[in-house]
Amino acid sequence: MGLLISILLIVLALAYFSAPLWAWFVALAVFLLAYNVSMLVWIPFGILAVFFLHKRTRVKLITQNLFNFIESKGLLPKISETEKAALRAGDVWVEGELFSGKPNFKKIFANPYPELTKEEQSFIDNEVNVVCAMTSDWKVFEERDLPKKVWTYLKKNKFFGMIIPKEDGGLGFSAYAHSCVIEKLATHSQVLAITVMVPNSLGPAELLLHYGKE
Repeated sequence: MGLLISILLIVLALAYFSAPLWAWFVALAVFLLAYNVSMLVWIPFGILAVFFLHKRTRVKLITQNLFNFIESKGLLPKISETEKAALRAGDVWVEGELFSGKPNFKKIFANPYPELTKEEQSFIDNEVNVVCAMTSDWKVFEERDLPKKVWTYLKKNKFFGMIIPKEDGGLGFSAYAHSCVIEKLATHSQVLAITVMVPNSLGPAELLLHYGKE
């Protein structure tokens, strides 16, 4: 039981600190030495170490063949040109640190964080509050659609073009303002929030903004 717990703790520590591959082999080698295993175990261990730790050998004999097999079987997901454009339109910020496994909190807290302009705050306090009051999540799910008056209000008040510049007919809001609007809408109706969010993120507004013609 103690052996299993020790192995589990070592594995968790290596995984938590995102230890490189060689560290895993070193840990395994120490384990094998500690238990004085026979040469019959060391031979396959040495072969595996060469295959996996020597990059060119690993790529040529393992990685490339594995990817070729996956591609030949059609297991790789296909994405359209539009989806590629949408994916390339974005970038990472502090979330890159958060998902790294070892976030640098000093770097995260040192980042300048945006604030809402008076116009953006006013939009949240007025237009967003109004459409929230107009929407009942229960009725939306019951009728499988947003009420017509909500659709009209969203279009009239440019909810679908929040990130589009004012000179092009949008509201010219920041990504932070867009996030705050969605956050508020989601407290009343997830369908309402998603309906407004998609056109302004990976939908028409984002694509038009980055790739649209005059």
